[in-house]
Amino acid sequence: MAGLRNGVRRFQRVITTPDAPVLAEVAMLGSQPLPVGDISEGGMELQYSGPELVYVDAMLAVVVKLPPKTVVRANVSVRHLDPTRIGVAFIDLPPAGCQAIRLYMYRNAAKRSLWNRLRQLWQG
Repeated sequence: MAGLRNGVRRFQRVITTPDAPVLAEVAMLGSQPLPVGDISEGGMELQYSGPELVYVDAMLAVVVKLPPKTVVRANVSVRHLDPTRIGVAFIDLPPAGCQAIRLYMYRNAAKRSLWNRLRQLWQG
């Protein structure tokens, strides 16, 4: 699996929330920006429940919109699919894009950690 080394992820992930949304435009999947479920320097999870237009190992061009107004363009490779999500890995993330994602993660990691998100879901 991409991004995994000895069963451990290479890059820390941050789960996005409505108060700091990340959107991704993928021309191949329509004109509507897709919500990003989580993001890291290695890839992201796109929330998509439309018709299956992609397949594992497909290459896609994406435009990622990070709050407040940062735009990152990159190519990604589809790593996994299920009925509501598409997991992608960055192929050629430019250094400025990597830095922008790192900054987003730094600003949002503490309040967006997996444990905090699970706690929020558990408490209703």
